[in-house]
Amino acid sequence: MTQTYNIYVVHGYTANSQANWYPDLKNHLESENRAVHVFDMPNPHAPVENEWLDFLEENITNFDDKSIFIGHSLGCVAILRFLEDKNTNNIESLFFSLRFC
Repeated sequence: MTQTYNIYVVHGYTANSQANWYPDLKNHLESENRAVHVFDMPNPHAPVENEWLDFLEENITNFDDKSIFIGHSLGCVAILRFLEDKNTNNIESLFFSLRFC
């Protein structure tokens, strides 16, 4: 039986869901029948921490032990802050990219 993972991708500073490698990643994972959510975070050119955290709270609806988080740049920090408030150790994986090459 194939496990269903909820994959959440959070972009970095000045980016959006269509920037960099996000569309290719989404297409690849969806071709494997994965549930992928690549967000357009609010105000990416002038981010506000509480706005990003509130956005994640509202949009991460299936948070469980099969959740995978992928972050780039400021998205890494946002994911860590989001998880910090959850007080849980039960997620599948975290993948962070701090530099775009």
